[in-house]
Amino acid sequence: MTPRSLIRRARKVLIMAHLEPDGDAIGSALALGRGLETVEKEVRLACEGPLPSAFDFLPGIERFELDGPQGEDLAIALDASDLSRFGFIGEEVGRLGLPLLNIDHHITNTMFGTVNLVRPQASATAEIVYDLLVEFRVPLDPLLATYLLVGIVTDTQGFRTPSTTIRSLELALRLMRAGAPLSQVTANLLNRRDLAELRLW
Repeated sequence: MTPRSLIRRARKVLIMAHLEPDGDAIGSALALGRGLETVEKEVRLACEGPLPSAFDFLPGIERFELDGPQGEDLAIALDASDLSRFGFIGEEVGRLGLPLLNIDHHITNTMFGTVNLVRPQASATAEIVYDLLVEFRVPLDPLLATYLLVGIVTDTQGFRTPSTTIRSLELALRLMRAGAPLSQVTANLLNRRDLAELRLW
């Protein structure tokens, strides 16, 4: 079974971000949720624990809930190597035996899903989510592009890590052309420091 066919069979989808989520987990979850809603899926976003305040600038960030499955017929795990990274929400998904789509770019992924979409060559899970949304012919609007750019910028630390590829840069350009504000994303995620962090520095 392919990721696309698994999603097509679903009516209600639970999208999970891992514990202490970073920009790739948050951006990928928001992007996938927005994209799947355009193809008439009922979507709920979940994450155990609080989200970093650095992402408060993103519209839709308030959609993340603390609850586990609530009648969904598909769970999607994003940006984590194993199910334990999702805390009690992942435990509930496993206990209920929900079909699980595992989307990730870490080479250490344990392939814990019913279907696994794992590409270690990708710089971020957001790249993989972008490709999946292209398969569903989801139009790229400014907000969707911003979510995806957040994932790429975060995991490449502003295109500075060895994982940054030509494709990462080409995709970032495509997202910017669709309306994603690179300067705003960079300012919020790479240039801001809270008081405790400044004291540590």
